[in-house]
Amino acid sequence: MQIPEIPVNEKLRLRELEAYKIIGAAEEDDFDFLTSMAAQICKTKISLISLITNEKQCFLSHHGVEAKETSRDYSFCAHAINTPDQCFIVTDARQDVRFFDNPLTTGKPHVIFYAGIPLINSNGFPLGTLCVIDDHPAQLTDEQLTQLQQLARQTVKLLELRRSQIDLAQLNEELEQFAYIAAHDLKEPLRGITASLSVLQKKYSERLDERAHVYIDHAFKSAKRMKKLITDILDFSNTGKVGQDQIDLNELLDIVFSTFNQDPSNDAVKLSKSDLPVLTGDTSSFIQLFTNLIDNSIKYQPEGNVAEIKVDVCEDEANWTFSVADNGIGIAPEHQGKVFEVFKRLHTDTEYSGSGIGLANCKKIVKALGGKIWYEDNQPAGTIFKFTLPK
Repeated sequence: MQIPEIPVNEKLRLRELEAYKIIGAAEEDDFDFLTSMAAQICKTKISLISLITNEKQCFLSHHGVEAKETSRDYSFCAHAINTPDQCFIVTDARQDVRFFDNPLTTGKPHVIFYAGIPLINSNGFPLGTLCVIDDHPAQLTDEQLTQLQQLARQTVKLLELRRSQIDLAQLNEELEQFAYIAAHDLKEPLRGITASLSVLQKKYSERLDERAHVYIDHAFKSAKRMKKLITDILDFSNTGKVGQDQIDLNELLDIVFSTFNQDPSNDAVKLSKSDLPVLTGDTSSFIQLFTNLIDNSIKYQPEGNVAEIKVDVCEDEANWTFSVADNGIGIAPEHQGKVFEVFKRLHTDTEYSGSGIGLANCKKIVKALGGKIWYEDNQPAGTIFKFTLPK
């Protein structure tokens, strides 16, 4: 038996394989479908997606065998990756000096016929193979070989998609961590600025002219807005938790409503709700979701208008659909794609205050829960925000 040679670029190849974080991961139906198709097309008992690690060949999918890995020393696939530009075919391993006494040939699963297509990733490294195996001599037709190569290319595409998702998730995590740290570190100098303004206003009030007081007032307002913006950024970086709390939304909305009712500026606000379900999730995320939607409805009202806001729900076999309806100024249809973007504001500070993060938070929470969010016009005036959550 010949032990497979080690590729000259083995350290780099293993580093590439590690980047996919797929060794030891849960089996996936998409890969199982490919091995099932490969066995069917090539009319073999066994088909594998084999990834070659430092010491083993690990089966990402294994059709026709129960084993999930074998030693690299016995691996046919470890031979195949040394000829990455061609299909590696052994028609009868019993007659091949490299494999006639291989334990995988002399014992189960009795690898007699083998055909493996190297899986070459986007950086040109062979990660392993898509292979078909049988316990008797065989050959592939040109059509079978072509289709096996196509399935191998599809396998690589799925691997690359998985790697892209991992890279994107890591990037998002890093960005959220950066936002959290940056926002947290900004709080300290902001407190210093506010404290200095307070001292200036109290100790030197009589020495300052009217214009100076106007400047100080502007500075206080800017610092207040900056504080709100920093708080919203911190909230945004922390949203998206799924959680396993059993949440009675009727009780949760009572808490949210009481928060608004205790604010003297909301004396004219009328809040109501229908009977709501009990769901599983993160309590703080649901509080933030409904708080942001209701706060948005209260904020964007015509001057002198009594805000009327109702939370409702309906259901079908698959989803709950929640709605938060108001009688405010409404939102033009052309802004449908903008209102849920981070820092996207449709009005100036002089018209309506805000940071442009609240609705982005709502979208992030709903998306993490597997739903979607949008808005519709309310009649005769106002907006209805709707979001779905799977049952």
